[in-house]
Amino acid sequence: MDTILPAEYQPVDFNSLKQALAVHVPADLAKKLRVNQSPAFPPELAKGITVRQVDSLQRIFDIADEDKFGEWWRVYSAINLAHSKENEIRSGEDRARALRHAVHNGEVGSKGLPEVFFLIAQSSLLIMRIKKEFAEQKGGLWATLNNRTQKNGALLIAKIDELSTILDMMDVDLEWGTALNLPVVSTWCKEHDFREKLCGLRAVVEEDRAEGQQAFEGIYQRVTEELPSKKLDDTPPSIYRAFDRVARIIADTKGRKTRAKKEAIGLFEQWGIQIDEAAEKRAVQRARKKRHGGM
Repeated sequence: MDTILPAEYQPVDFNSLKQALAVHVPADLAKKLRVNQSPAFPPELAKGITVRQVDSLQRIFDIADEDKFGEWWRVYSAINLAHSKENEIRSGEDRARALRHAVHNGEVGSKGLPEVFFLIAQSSLLIMRIKKEFAEQKGGLWATLNNRTQKNGALLIAKIDELSTILDMMDVDLEWGTALNLPVVSTWCKEHDFREKLCGLRAVVEEDRAEGQQAFEGIYQRVTEELPSKKLDDTPPSIYRAFDRVARIIADTKGRKTRAKKEAIGLFEQWGIQIDEAAEKRAVQRARKKRHGGM
């Protein structure tokens, strides 16, 4: 997260978190946003958070005790900065409007709004972080591959140049014969390690092919292991826990349990997070088994 408040403003308890969300983080954002630009997600979405909601968020996202309060001012700042670019401002405003619509029901809805906001914002940031780490990792792998290719390519060119020099010299009349004098050519090639140089060229080419294949396989393996794939079971468990909590808040707010999950799915999809109900059920079942010691 790329915004840093002065140490005296960084939340260490609930009261300092409330102060940061209401005053200090908005002031910090104002310095980073364009003139007259308002944050896509105004403080009203976040500053009403309660101690119970902070506890719930900590459990859902496995937040360490020392970050229990500080995590949420960072989330609030980061999600606003992520939606501050010109092509993201409108989507941020639309998402904020959808959040209000999903849980708006007088006082009940207003109480649930901060928790829903942080549940989805943190889920979105997790997906962004995974994609960023994957892109950086992939870039590093390709950089390594490119460096190897460049190095081996330079060696290959050097070997070819050496062989070209030898061939050129074969065409020059020598004191003891010419290139047409095959026995002399054979002797000359042996004296200048022609065969060894040719083997060296072959070795460089083979090494380049092997390293290229190995690098490709490494990239493929990391793609399948570290980037959430279209298999929605690969979605981080904390996001499913967040989704389940959002659905329950919507159900409690509107009293429509049968539609709550559909509305929650719509909210997450608007933030670019795909939720599959079957995969979500399996994730919830796994979490319950874990809580009960695998029974």
